[in-house]
Amino acid sequence: MSNVKESWKSIEGGVAAPKGFYAVGVQAGIKYEDKYDVALVFSQVQAQAAGVYTRNVVKAHPLHLTQSHLKNGLAQAIVINSGNANACVGKAGDQAALSMAQVVAMFMAVPAEDVLVASTGVIGVEMPIDRVLTGIRAASAELLGNMVKGIREPKETSNYGAHRAALAIM
Repeated sequence: MSNVKESWKSIEGGVAAPKGFYAVGVQAGIKYEDKYDVALVFSQVQAQAAGVYTRNVVKAHPLHLTQSHLKNGLAQAIVINSGNANACVGKAGDQAALSMAQVVAMFMAVPAEDVLVASTGVIGVEMPIDRVLTGIRAASAELLGNMVKGIREPKETSNYGAHRAALAIM
């Protein structure tokens, strides 16, 4: 059996390679200084979407929201943060995930139900939602500016979009 990684092929533009897709990553101060920790990936139109989920009984708050939003198989954006998993923190976690989707929806002018939310990081600590929402605002503003300029791929400007989005997820 061959190694799956051996068959992987890097695609120039990464997650923003398909026509109409844009991506950006920003530093919101969730992790620690000088680290990208909020990513936003956006499609100009609703796109077919699917998810692969943990089978664990315990699921993070963003996962519950994303499963609900994906029931129709469509999405237009995903916001991802790293540094805080937003897991096992009760109603505050549900509200944080919902707020993340709503703020993306407001800035990107799409229904909140078309926004997916993913978080990775420390479990059992409340999301620093003010930092996250500030990061989402910055990511949305940069992404919208890049859409107006037609910038999609990392090669088009130094340290751009898809690369920074990937760094924010790691």
